[in-house]
Amino acid sequence: MRYEAYLDLPKGDKKVITSSGDLVGLSKDLNKVLQDHGIRADVFGDFLIDYVKESQPLYTLYVTGKQFSALCPNIAFFLELWITTVQRTFQSFLAIINYSGSIQLSISKPEFFDRVILDVTKKSIDFLNCLRVEMPFLYRFIIFEFFSSFRKLSKVKFEGIIDKNFVLADYMDRGLVWEIDSTAMDYTTDISKKILSI
Repeated sequence: MRYEAYLDLPKGDKKVITSSGDLVGLSKDLNKVLQDHGIRADVFGDFLIDYVKESQPLYTLYVTGKQFSALCPNIAFFLELWITTVQRTFQSFLAIINYSGSIQLSISKPEFFDRVILDVTKKSIDFLNCLRVEMPFLYRFIIFEFFSSFRKLSKVKFEGIIDKNFVLADYMDRGLVWEIDSTAMDYTTDISKKILSI
């Protein structure tokens, strides 16, 4: 899978005209991720145009989308996005954080993505009971950034491997559980219960 967006080029499986009159094309895989979260393609197109035109290293927008009815309704999805304009093709990282239907879209240059993860970790610790982190490929740096961010924001009581899972827990029974080499990870406020269910 390759997630791609094309700005002002007649490419892509899904094409939209933005409110600024720009043409944005989305690859099939990117469009499917947006549909899965209930994000309108034209809204996402506006988001991309603003990110590129304002030449920001990090850009965030909040939109409404689909609410998941899973065990944990908060889903964070991370992917590598290649953006092609008339002048160049460049790599960015996109975060779609679905907080029960209220969605945070964050896109950044690779070197600024740790700020996105720190922000998501802080919001999780401050406001959420759970967060399921998913990605289409194993981006180890995302996993390790979450663990690093959790260490910065919380007093760690335990860090280690339990039954093929890497676990990081604090004194308030909150923590992260990652099945090693999995493309998903969980934040929970009841890590004791999570560990017992492994």
